[in-house]
Amino acid sequence: MHTAGMILAGLGLFFLGMRLIGDNLKKASGQRFREFLAKLTGNIWASSLAGLFAGALLQSSSAIVLIMANMQAAGLIAVRGALPIIAWSNVGATVLPFVVALDIETEIFFVIGVAGILRAFIKKDRYTTGLGVVLGVGLVLYGLYVMETGAEPLGKSDSVRELIQQFASYPLFAFVLGAALSFITQSKSAGVMITMTFAAAGLVEVGPAAFVVCGVQIGSSLTRRITGATVKGSARRLLLFQDILCGAGAFVFFVLFYVEQVAGIPLLLATLIDFTPDVETILSLVNLIINLSTALVSFVLVVPMALLVEKLCPTTEEEEAAAPKYLQWNALSDPPAALDLLRLEQGRLLDTISAYADILNEDRNGRHMKVVERYVIIRDLTEQIETFLNSIDHHQFTPADMRRFSLAQNKMVAINSIEETARILIEELSKDAEVAELEPVVDHIRDSLKRLITVMTNATMDLESDANQRLLELTADRGPLMRQIKRAFAEAVSGENEEIRAQFFNLATNFERLIWSAQRYAKLIARESRSSTMEATFLQTISSAFGGSTTPGKSP
Repeated sequence: MHTAGMILAGLGLFFLGMRLIGDNLKKASGQRFREFLAKLTGNIWASSLAGLFAGALLQSSSAIVLIMANMQAAGLIAVRGALPIIAWSNVGATVLPFVVALDIETEIFFVIGVAGILRAFIKKDRYTTGLGVVLGVGLVLYGLYVMETGAEPLGKSDSVRELIQQFASYPLFAFVLGAALSFITQSKSAGVMITMTFAAAGLVEVGPAAFVVCGVQIGSSLTRRITGATVKGSARRLLLFQDILCGAGAFVFFVLFYVEQVAGIPLLLATLIDFTPDVETILSLVNLIINLSTALVSFVLVVPMALLVEKLCPTTEEEEAAAPKYLQWNALSDPPAALDLLRLEQGRLLDTISAYADILNEDRNGRHMKVVERYVIIRDLTEQIETFLNSIDHHQFTPADMRRFSLAQNKMVAINSIEETARILIEELSKDAEVAELEPVVDHIRDSLKRLITVMTNATMDLESDANQRLLELTADRGPLMRQIKRAFAEAVSGENEEIRAQFFNLATNFERLIWSAQRYAKLIARESRSSTMEATFLQTISSAFGGSTTPGKSP
């Protein structure tokens, strides 16, 4: 009973420590950490070193995969640039098992004591995050120490050892056990460290333990397959790459160890046993060699592997529609260029919103799902535009850049309001049963919405076009759109019952809100157009005065 209690207590401390490490490192791996990774993806050597560093820091290759997948979905990095980071993060994550292999039981007590006392009395976040990581590492090591101490009596029991060795002598059983271990713990490092602990306690020999370490490599992949079952398209590429690495490493070294055991040929395991008698160090090296081998292979074959995962996980139509067309992340340090690209992407976003009107041409029963699909595309594109907008280097802003930046922010607010109102209008016309009296109004709303947002798109894409003036005319309080809609509503509600009249009134109110939001946007575009015209006129005047060309980059 005492032995079981110590093993259980050790497991509890171990998982608590892993949780502390994970939670505190997530706080540390914020936007700056992501920007750091994004900057290094252009060079395979730099990205490999970044992956090694990130894996050693976070001690979780799964966390790195998730971070990189989110960055890739947001367009911050390309798949090819992310692959070395993921591959070498697996190598970096093997650091903690080596720490476990060290004989530092006394030092662990000091680490926990000092980190715990400081964590209790220091309140500043900049210090508590690091102390939380140190305390977590201490608890992990102490938990494993308690587990090993508790399991030692079992290792000395001949009956228990014979029972465990009987099962562990089957390589496939040991492999499946390792997969189950990392699947339950959701961490390769955790599975390896627990295996090391029981091997050090004498419960399992080095040979079977090596098969367990092989199985550990694919257990977390099973977790990703289950949790990512609904993920489709390019978002699966990096997850698939990690699964390929883990699966290939596990299979190759399982075969290698199996041949060594069955044929009795001294290969890798025999070499490691000759190198060191310490079982924990041997298993740490096995874990390192498996991950290092797959990282080196992927380093050489990064281009074919990128093409493979892109072919196996093609981009969906929805992803293509939600992917930015004009935004270039390397332009963030050049505010004028970044703001020009942003304006073009805002125009494309408006064009995407105009597709709401086309949903009214669909069968009424399928409209709601079409609205949801369109909203997801718009939401994803909006998030990427806003991320780009907030990432522009404001330290280099001139007064003119600051005005344009403020206009861009206000335009996004207006666009979000336009999108929300347009979506509400379409949903109102989609959720109710078909009413004959509504059809003329539906036609007017569809045509007016399409016309309005098309003009908004043209005015946004080309500030010097006459679309800006037409937009101001369309959105005027007594403009043609409001007159047409009011006339259509008046004709439709004439003599109808109160329920239909209330429905018409609700539609009219929402359409009026749409016009108001569009009017606000039109005024912002007018200000931006005037500012652009004044700047162009000023540059032309200066150029004419010196007899030079207005073409940027050319000197008179």
